Amino acid sequence: AIFILERISLLCDLCHSHFNVLTKPGYGASYRQSHYPQIATMCLLVAMEPEVPSTFVIVNPASAGGSTAAFWPQASSALRNAGIRFDHAFTAHRGHAVELATTAGRSEYQVLLYVGGDGTANEVANGLLQIPAARRPALAALPR
Repeated sequence: AIFILERISLLCDLCHSHFNVLTKPGYGASYRQSHYPQIATMCLLVAMEPEVPSTFVIVNPASAGGSTAAFWPQASSALRNAGIRFDHAFTAHRGHAVELATTAGRSEYQVLLYVGGDGTANEVANGLLQIPAARRPALAALPR
């Protein structure tokens, strides 16, 4: 129980930091209101898993005007500190997330987490749809 509480605390700190980024000028209140509950819910669900699933993270460093690249070190550190095992890759060009998601989805990963925006979500979903439903990993998001 203590381990789970520590994971919840670390991931909630990450969510809080992300929320603070969203309160800066340029992000509207509707964006904050629509995304913060989603981020907090994802963090709590991951934190409460009894066994940490193997996870592959697809990071779109160009997302949110490039702020995802700056956010990733903090996010990856929080995930590691929370005991989440993961491998990751950065997208390098349009369509790259489709390739990464398909490759990761055919591997033994149980969760595919993407860090990016709408375009990244679309590409990752399209990549996963190329895999038979029974073999697809779970999809998680850390929206930017």
